[in-house]
Amino acid sequence: MKMRRLLSRPRTTGPLRAGLGVVLVCFLLGLVLGRGAQLFITPMDDEQLRTYILYYAQLSAGQPEDRTAWLLSALTVYFRYPIAAFVLGFTAVGIVLVPALCVVQGFFLAFSISCFVSAMGSGGAALAFFAFGVRCLFTLPCTFLLSAWSVASAIQLLQKKTKGTGRDRRIYDSAYFFRFFMCVLVLLVGLAAEITLVPRLVQLVLPDMM
Repeated sequence: MKMRRLLSRPRTTGPLRAGLGVVLVCFLLGLVLGRGAQLFITPMDDEQLRTYILYYAQLSAGQPEDRTAWLLSALTVYFRYPIAAFVLGFTAVGIVLVPALCVVQGFFLAFSISCFVSAMGSGGAALAFFAFGVRCLFTLPCTFLLSAWSVASAIQLLQKKTKGTGRDRRIYDSAYFFRFFMCVLVLLVGLAAEITLVPRLVQLVLPDMM
């Protein structure tokens, strides 16, 4: 019974649906902005990007010298947006900051993929798919869900403060933290796949771009 209660839908489905809608729209806006920003990249920039991308691909396909730094970098990439979205749900300004975070995430994802394709051609598309595909498969759903819950919580928190009743602890019940814990487990699985699978996938396309 307790497990069923933790996994059940939040009682405030209205704010949750509104939060999810805002999150998705903001992420799509970020994608459009990121794609548009790439159009300002010059051919000279593309050549420099090509050199950097090839260097990045070679590092990804091989064994890094500093595995600790490499692992910390992967941890940062996987957890920065989900944790930020979760933390921002504890403040009323999360209503603004969480959507802004989704815009930033969409922007950099679209900009990075567009730069790969612009600098490397069709090979860049395959490399971008392997470099970002596994990551996005795990990070995007977790970020969207945590962001939607955070926006919903921020809305409820703002309503409580507006009415002068202060913070209601029921907003942050055990189910709220259990969902975050489940997202962390999913991200750890994705991180393991990133470390073991992505280097092999990059090796498949790297010879065609050299």
